[in-house]
Amino acid sequence: MKKILSVLVLAFLLSTNSIAGDSTKIKKGSGPLTFDDNDVKVFHIYLTEKLTSSSFKEKNLPGMTMQTADGKARYANYFFIHNVLGPYVWVWWNDENIGAAEGGTFGCENGACKQFAKKNKIVWKGAKKKISRKVTIEELKNILRELGFYN
Repeated sequence: MKKILSVLVLAFLLSTNSIAGDSTKIKKGSGPLTFDDNDVKVFHIYLTEKLTSSSFKEKNLPGMTMQTADGKARYANYFFIHNVLGPYVWVWWNDENIGAAEGGTFGCENGACKQFAKKNKIVWKGAKKKISRKVTIEELKNILRELGFYN
């Protein structure tokens, strides 16, 4: 029953995203942005931890996760900044359909989100800074400080 429900939800998501087209594509962010300590903590988890649906919920991460029934842990694909909610972690279930996240996601419709990072690369303001998956939280704070995202 769970597999059937998962397939139906997935089919709905894929068909919705294909209908949405480029008009809802989540664009790279720009403009002033300052992280607080909690935002840095969420971004550190995004960068350094492989997540499952259950670990995503346990850590109470903001955002969306869509994974298969096997529960395979994986790094998150995108770190968005929601214009109201702030950090928004997106974990998609496989690399073949990662483009579905670029077509629109739950909670990020109508331009509500901008990309801050794709995988482990910051793309906000064209920063194009790749960060090691083994970065410590203090190293991350220094990197974000250098880029002007953390005081």
